Amino acid sequence: MSSVSIVDVNKHYGGLTILPSLSLSIPKGSFTVIVGPSGCGKSTLLRIVAGLESTSGGQIRIGDRDVTQVDAAERGIAMVFQSYALYPHMTVAQNIGFPLRMSRVPKPEADRKVLDAACVLKLEHLLDRKPKALSGGQRQRVAIGRAIVREPEVFLFDEPLSNLDAAMRTQMRVDLAELHRKLGATMIYVTHDQVEAMTMADQIVVMNAGRIEQVGSPMELYNTPRTEFVAGFLGAPKMNFLTRAFAKPYGTETLGIRPEHITIEPTPSVWTARVRHVERLGASTVYYLDMSDGQSLIATTSGEDVHGIGSEIGLRPRKDRLHRFKDGISQE
Repeated sequence: MSSVSIVDVNKHYGGLTILPSLSLSIPKGSFTVIVGPSGCGKSTLLRIVAGLESTSGGQIRIGDRDVTQVDAAERGIAMVFQSYALYPHMTVAQNIGFPLRMSRVPKPEADRKVLDAACVLKLEHLLDRKPKALSGGQRQRVAIGRAIVREPEVFLFDEPLSNLDAAMRTQMRVDLAELHRKLGATMIYVTHDQVEAMTMADQIVVMNAGRIEQVGSPMELYNTPRTEFVAGFLGAPKMNFLTRAFAKPYGTETLGIRPEHITIEPTPSVWTARVRHVERLGASTVYYLDMSDGQSLIATTSGEDVHGIGSEIGLRPRKDRLHRFKDGISQE
């Protein structure tokens, strides 16, 4: 395993700028998740690291090597895509072992590596099956196994769970986190799903419009977002943003408060709102609220809380959990 350094990398297509100059450090052995909305440049950045896209400028280093001009096959990386790209006529064992066969690894050694990878991924009982007899999650694990046997310096994942149903995505998140702990490998994972980022990463990179908004641990970004974009992107339900005009014409300050940091209590209170919609999720209840000044708000409480649509309720925000933003930048 190796660290990855992205130094002043930029990407242009003609007159279109996809990535302005950006730099990023991926620590050795980390599970780094690059997250952001569609079109933010995260997959382009991953493909540049993989060598599948050239840079318009800047440098990519894997460990001590400058690999900016090195072919993808020589970079010491293995990539897992959204599509499984398995050979339908091959068994699981043959699909996992295909890179070894192409590298002319002796059969006894190749068989051992295939079995080791299959055991790590809990596929050892499926080695004789073909892809059509597997579930979506099993197929994705076969694709990951094919990457493992290459023993790369860095694993790259490009939205690998997007084709799975909700229950399978949840299980695969657990499986990938456990795989990282077992291998201790450097992993870079791209997704638009903030839940995947929060649950798997030890380092999150939030991107927006080709730029890096913030880098840090999941809870660091959740609790101390540097920008309004990061604050709104991480968290479900998303953070509430309330505007408050200054008495003098200095612009508008935005207050941010997460739904779980608002207490519902009898009126009168700090704020008053009317219930517009209720989602009862069992363990929690989500209230969609309209405040008297026309602004909307979401509050999350325990599943036992019951206020009907149209009810007027009091709200008390936790002062220690209020975030202040001006021009999209945190004022904390």
